[in-house]
Amino acid sequence: MGRDAVPVDDGTYHFSYESWIRARANAFMYGRCIQVMAPTEKLRNHWEGVLPEAIARKGRPTTGGQDFIDKVNVHASAPLHYGNSDAKKDATYFAHKDELAKSEKRDSSFRQKIEETTKSTGRFLLESLYSFSAQLVAKDDDSLMDIDASFYSNFDGKIFKYELDYVMNSPSQKYGDTTLSVRFDGQELSRLNAISEKRWTMKPGEGQLSFTAAATAENQADFVDHTISLIDQDGRSIATLPVSYMLPTEN
Repeated sequence: MGRDAVPVDDGTYHFSYESWIRARANAFMYGRCIQVMAPTEKLRNHWEGVLPEAIARKGRPTTGGQDFIDKVNVHASAPLHYGNSDAKKDATYFAHKDELAKSEKRDSSFRQKIEETTKSTGRFLLESLYSFSAQLVAKDDDSLMDIDASFYSNFDGKIFKYELDYVMNSPSQKYGDTTLSVRFDGQELSRLNAISEKRWTMKPGEGQLSFTAAATAENQADFVDHTISLIDQDGRSIATLPVSYMLPTEN
């Protein structure tokens, strides 16, 4: 538990939640975490719009974060649902100002910073990180799936590279062969589906999925903040992950 973690004890569940901002190579990571505390061993949780709906366990917290190009943070709050009942509380966190818009957005105001950084260092990198556990089938504890995922967007001035690294395992052999597909949500994100020219599928174990796209104007890229969804074999979304990435500019 970090120094800024907020403990919660309602007499039934004992856990903590926290958020932070950390400077990275060319961006700022806005991170969040929900962690169980003794004697609680397992906790259903959903921090709306902040972290995916998940189940936190002892030694396996729900964590996530995404890069933003600048540090313009505000104090925000969102409902945090927890436990097997409809218990919830308004939980405050550090948010980037653009997160609160909750709408798909291409931001061309960062073109100059991306261009300058790319020219001086040879690349610009944005990353979104998530580690969580989710049920594939409601109320079926055997369907729990542990997922660690990193979504990268890298631009070297001419080529964009998109990469998803993941580790996905089910503690139960019953669901050990389950695969998940990745869906880029929204009209703007559908461009990634088009240029990838393939369906991304996450298989059990470790894996890496990637594709590239050429820049429309050298050294120029736009910043986008939106979501991807992990879809089960029945077409049901089991997790929605806020992500940051770059796209070729549109003049």
